[in-house]
Amino acid sequence: MREDPAERDLRIIGALKRFGEMSLSEVASQVSMTRMGALKRLASLEEKGIVGRREVRQGVGRPMHIFFLTDRAETILQASYGKLLTEFIDYLERDGRRSVITDFISARYEVQAQAYSLKCSGLEGEELMKRIEGLREEDGYMPQLIKGVGCYELLQFNCPILFVSRRVREACGMERKMLSCVTGMDVQVSHTIAENGKVCRFIFRPRSGDDSP
Repeated sequence: MREDPAERDLRIIGALKRFGEMSLSEVASQVSMTRMGALKRLASLEEKGIVGRREVRQGVGRPMHIFFLTDRAETILQASYGKLLTEFIDYLERDGRRSVITDFISARYEVQAQAYSLKCSGLEGEELMKRIEGLREEDGYMPQLIKGVGCYELLQFNCPILFVSRRVREACGMERKMLSCVTGMDVQVSHTIAENGKVCRFIFRPRSGDDSP
């Protein structure tokens, strides 16, 4: 089945979010496209103001182009639904029903915790954390798992509910609680995209009495 251009664009955006500035060859390699195909999609994203480029001189010959996400990228990418969500949250808050929002987010994470727990049943240690990374990838968080000394770090380069989590900060705490519940580990959050970080950073450590990872 031929891939939709929008799906290609999302993969390119994901690569630039994760790795930062990239050359055309690096983008093409990362998203498994030809240089010509990648350049076409990058040019389209550039026209929309999502991607920018700069030239790097390398002696004699043509300069190399380096591509990156613009400062406006996050706003542009989320503008289609962000305004409606913001207005809905404003309406509920004015009407004294903010609890509807927090109850919904809480219920969402409860359902997610149940689904994750079923898919992680019987797993532990690195195998468990790799499964968590895969599940977060499926849900659009663009994760990267790093094994540290006595801990795991889970970096998430995208927040699918960013407009909500920026208005309802309890959402980040609920997400942390959900991940702790599923893994049975202590989870700390050091950075969040909702608080203007470039990434959400979760640190997983074994609970007292557990020698993993």
